[in-house]
Amino acid sequence: MTEAASAFPSPNGNYANTREVAGEINASNIASLQEAWSVPLTGESTFGVFSANPVVTDDTVYLQDIGSNVMAVDRATGEVKWEKKFDKPTTGPNGVAIGGGMVVGGTATSAFALDAATGELKWEKEIIRQSSEGVDMAPLVWNDTVIISSVPGASLANFYGGGGKGIVYALDLATGEEKWQFDTTTDDLWGDPELNTGGGLWQTPSVDENGDIYMAVANPGPWPGTKEFPNGTSRPGDNLYTNSLVVLDGETGELKWHWQALPHDLRDWDLHLGPILTDVTIDGEETPVVVLGGKMGTVYVLNRETQELIWQKDVGLHTPEAGAADGRGKADEDGPDRNAPFTTFPVTVYPGWLGGVQTAMSVSEGVIYVPVNNLCSVYNKQANFTEGSELCDFATAGGEMLALDAATGEEIWKKDLGQMNYGGATVVNDVVVTVTFDGVMHGFDKATGDEVWTQQLPAQSNSTPAIAEDVIVAGAGFATTPEQKASVVAYSLPE
Repeated sequence: MTEAASAFPSPNGNYANTREVAGEINASNIASLQEAWSVPLTGESTFGVFSANPVVTDDTVYLQDIGSNVMAVDRATGEVKWEKKFDKPTTGPNGVAIGGGMVVGGTATSAFALDAATGELKWEKEIIRQSSEGVDMAPLVWNDTVIISSVPGASLANFYGGGGKGIVYALDLATGEEKWQFDTTTDDLWGDPELNTGGGLWQTPSVDENGDIYMAVANPGPWPGTKEFPNGTSRPGDNLYTNSLVVLDGETGELKWHWQALPHDLRDWDLHLGPILTDVTIDGEETPVVVLGGKMGTVYVLNRETQELIWQKDVGLHTPEAGAADGRGKADEDGPDRNAPFTTFPVTVYPGWLGGVQTAMSVSEGVIYVPVNNLCSVYNKQANFTEGSELCDFATAGGEMLALDAATGEEIWKKDLGQMNYGGATVVNDVVVTVTFDGVMHGFDKATGDEVWTQQLPAQSNSTPAIAEDVIVAGAGFATTPEQKASVVAYSLPE
């Protein structure tokens, strides 16, 4: 879990998912960054053409676009070394990981491994079971093993279709052969395998020093319900292991423990972000913790030894229909139910199903940096997914960056971004970097929240950047006007 100053070798920088890096960039010199190179992107998608986090080695940047295509780019010059076409679009965030001389990732239907030097396909393994399943995550490469998961859908056309489920696979890095698998739902999908759906991973797991894999599992469906089965009554109960932290033995796939943040979810409030592993001083003692968050707009910190919740905090806008976060529904005896069944329509809810803490947090020196997306949803009727609800107008949405004390959840500072934030949080030395949807990169003094740098990308952005040594590599995959150019851009310090 050591920091790699000269590289960003995994989707969140390290095995702990902290997104904290060292290197040369800091608050005193970040404003001197200059464009080093730009690689144009092509393609079309509802979610842009690039939403992944770049992966950076000493000499190469590896990119995966929304069509699952992979590109190796010279880190110094931006020259394309090789490209592997799959042309299997997903909704993202997708992305690749590296290890053992391989570049590993997923298409809409499969896992694959490429030779890192040449792009030659070494193996490809289909991991979906039916058309209502897909693959949308960047995998974890650890101990000669690839950890990757299916989810219930690869495009808006088939999201949350009946019978789709998320299954986590451990594959041999060299051959793609299955080592083990873990079903994040149940065999009968909580009682109705024809209608119900859910589970799976959207973000890269973390792994601790014992080889335990920490995974955050997505929501159940249908949601908010159907006319025949309103409010998820086709799937009674908690719907394990959705909206849960699940910890597995990395060697065997055996379940070690789990913790569910929000049972029987009706709002698409995934606990989907890659769990962050860190140590925090609490009452004078170093305590191993795991930091969690997701689209319900809540940050959770659990003790990894006792498996108990230490604290939780709602962040961003929350309407009364969103209730209050206590991990099980009620804030207190008189508090609103966090996941109450809908009784009237239409109803507007903050956070919506593309809001809350949508992209990766970062942890540095006992502080959690939280990117918040204030976007609501309108629920119109009891029908699955987009038939029953719609997003609010993006023009009415906004975003925030917060710094929270990891020991207590106390707010240290908050910055209103004025724009939606799909660019996560990445800490380099004394700066926390994010990217707002308008394509502006922001750098904040991590201690005070003072803005120390901005940079306009050539298009709008919904991807998190990589930072390594003296370079920031950022995707701008949402070109919405003729003047905008979808591309991946590298900014470096002057020599």
